[in-house]
Amino acid sequence: MPSIVTADTQRSPASVRPAATRTWRDPVRGVPSLAGDAAADAHACAIDVSCGGQRLRARWSATKPPGLSIDRRAPSPSAADRGELRVHLRGTLAAGGAKSAAVQFGPHLAARIDADDALARECIARLFDPAGQAGAASVLLADALLRTLALHVFTRYASRAAEPKHRDDGLADGVERRLEAFIDARLDRRLSRTELARLAGYDARAFSFAFRNSFGMTPAQYVIERRLDRACLLIATTARDLADIAISAGFSSQSHLTSTLKKRRGITPLRLRRESARGAETA
Repeated sequence: MPSIVTADTQRSPASVRPAATRTWRDPVRGVPSLAGDAAADAHACAIDVSCGGQRLRARWSATKPPGLSIDRRAPSPSAADRGELRVHLRGTLAAGGAKSAAVQFGPHLAARIDADDALARECIARLFDPAGQAGAASVLLADALLRTLALHVFTRYASRAAEPKHRDDGLADGVERRLEAFIDARLDRRLSRTELARLAGYDARAFSFAFRNSFGMTPAQYVIERRLDRACLLIATTARDLADIAISAGFSSQSHLTSTLKKRRGITPLRLRRESARGAETA
């Protein structure tokens, strides 16, 4: 289960204008990518999707001529191994410009996608699949996927954002970030609950309770999911040997990786590599 936060919508110029981007334009109207912030239009909606080092930002407007604006950022080498899925929403999403059929997401809703959220993960996978980024139907497909993802994330995760987070129930935000960075830097090593609890400043029992309230799973489950995220990213984007990937991601062997990936995500490493290669060939 994800961590839900509210945040200021202001971003630094560097974060808003990356060095390298690929932009889609509406083939009919030539709508430029993210022309202005959603806050400038009361009926605008913006969605930001992060998948490891990749990022996609999109914007709709209900008061201006309809058209989807999408900005694709080049993968960031520094974030390439993180593999986590995050979705940020803000503004109001309307159906065909009809103000009566609209959903208000608020100033900022951010969610870390659950490991068992198959619908969100499938939408994100298709959005970042090169095979779906070419052809006359690409913008229509992206529009459908982004609307589905936005509404699903709002329905599944918004109620958690509204729930107050009591100090004694979960980890402080700074502790969460420190644990995430610590775990990601040591996925190929043994990570014990005692070690993580000491880093967070808790005894083992209190740490397990607070960690589960913050991340929606036990420390051991979280480590497994992060290892799978890294392994999947390396399988899909590199030609490294599967046994080597398994060890570098923290699994004891290639068969251990295969059985865990099959059980938790319904796919084998070989099939994931073949499907990734097929998608790259058809792009």
